[in-house]
Amino acid sequence: MFKRVFLEVDTRCSNHCPECYLRGRSEFLTIWQALSRVEKIRPLCEEFIFIWGEILDHPEYLELVALSGKAKTGIPTTGIRLLEKPELAKELSQWGIGEVRISAHYFGQELNLPALDIGLVPEVIRLLKEFGIRAVVHTILWTGNYRKVADICQLAINDGADSIQFLNLMPTNEMLRKFTLSLGQRMEVFRQVEACRQKIPKEVLAFYLKGGFGPRPGSPGQKLAEQGRYCPAGSESVYINVRGEVYPCIYLTTEEFRLGNLDGQFHLTREPLRGFDRRGCYLFRDS
Repeated sequence: MFKRVFLEVDTRCSNHCPECYLRGRSEFLTIWQALSRVEKIRPLCEEFIFIWGEILDHPEYLELVALSGKAKTGIPTTGIRLLEKPELAKELSQWGIGEVRISAHYFGQELNLPALDIGLVPEVIRLLKEFGIRAVVHTILWTGNYRKVADICQLAINDGADSIQFLNLMPTNEMLRKFTLSLGQRMEVFRQVEACRQKIPKEVLAFYLKGGFGPRPGSPGQKLAEQGRYCPAGSESVYINVRGEVYPCIYLTTEEFRLGNLDGQFHLTREPLRGFDRRGCYLFRDS
């Protein structure tokens, strides 16, 4: 039994974000092909997580979210489509989707990401709340804004967000490497987040650090990191791409790590990761 399976459904996306591994791909599953895979993996894991580009480019997938029982966990989106087609908010509600995570990169203009214009975030949040949908903002912390956690939290509150999720860029290319936080900068983020949690009740704004920041000082994860065994996604996860190929991680997709194919021979084994030193992963290359 795996803790979670990341199931890739659609790689098409109109946003072309420079940090996204999906760039240049255009493969996808039909709703029923995806549901078939869900039924195969459901007995094998505690949780499955859909991976796609911009779901609101292809809103027919909202049916898949509902049919798979994942509506309450919500969907991620840049939020741009909701402004272009406000009727999509009503459609989200009709499919029972209770939460939407929108890209709101405060103090992030220099990143040149095709995200929602920061001045339009309150309008998107207002539209979601009109239909009873929780609004979560995804915000990248990078070398230009990582000292502004408290300011960012206040902006999210002012914009009407229910929650904020902070992300750290993975240095998967030269362009991103200059924006990615160093170990010392990530430790400063941990300090600021804890300070904000002491001041801001979660009922006003809940906040989370998504994978990519590494383990907190003094945590069990820190000891695992020293042994080369730490992974923000967890060691009991697998990634299945659109072609059905199974890998232990979205970043470990070379032949040596291939576990098989979900539509053919498929062996759930962690053998490829035995002895694998995770200090070589993107997360630790600047440490």
